[in-house]
Amino acid sequence: YNNNNETAKPPKKINNLKKRFVTPRETNFSSTLFPIK
Repeated sequence: YNNNNETAKPPKKINNLKKRFVTPRETNFSSTLFPIK
């Protein structure tokens, strides 16, 4: 079982989602949930 690979993939996907979720319009809202700066 490749636990290392399994745990290494989700965080990357979440990071991508976060970047995509952060739009100029929702920057304030997203910033409160998960600061990206």
